[in-house]
Amino acid sequence: MGRDISFYLSKRNTMPLRHPPTGRRFFSLDEANRMLPLVKHIVEDISATAKRYERIQSKLDQVASRETMTEEQRQLELELSDYADRLEDCLQEMRSLGVEFKGWEGLVDFPAWVNGREIEYCWKQGEPEVSHWHELYAGFSNRKPLPVTDSISPVVILGDASMEEFVPDDVTKPTSKRKVKSSRTPVKRSDEVN
Repeated sequence: MGRDISFYLSKRNTMPLRHPPTGRRFFSLDEANRMLPLVKHIVEDISATAKRYERIQSKLDQVASRETMTEEQRQLELELSDYADRLEDCLQEMRSLGVEFKGWEGLVDFPAWVNGREIEYCWKQGEPEVSHWHELYAGFSNRKPLPVTDSISPVVILGDASMEEFVPDDVTKPTSKRKVKSSRTPVKRSDEVN
């Protein structure tokens, strides 16, 4: 018991790093940036196709209010189906590359293994290169500029704001329950992390 904390820290620093899970693709920062021209092109296709899809859907909504099926409505439905297929093809292409399309604003995550843990390099359409990252549990709003820093685990408090404490008065008498208020302040919806 006479060991100080430096002994444990030295042991921790000599422990091998955890290895990434097998069967999954992880990108180095260099690999992510080398793949970025292709990813940019696919994201541009997704954006353009999504805009066309929305325009056709809007026209179809106007025409569909009529009671009888018209040739115009049939044509718009075919076009809409074609654009939906094109969107699915683009999204499938992103999945096949091993990257994750995260939003219609052109958000893309590249899974990465850095310093013995899984993170995501984060890129948004319009940015010249991958220059941000975030933890797996975090999203775009919590991304940080590179380089990757040590993880700060979020504090998680389970349960509600009040807890019940079981306090027997006497083993021969019936027990009573007394409510004890928590000293923790409740989280407001606007304070929560997405």
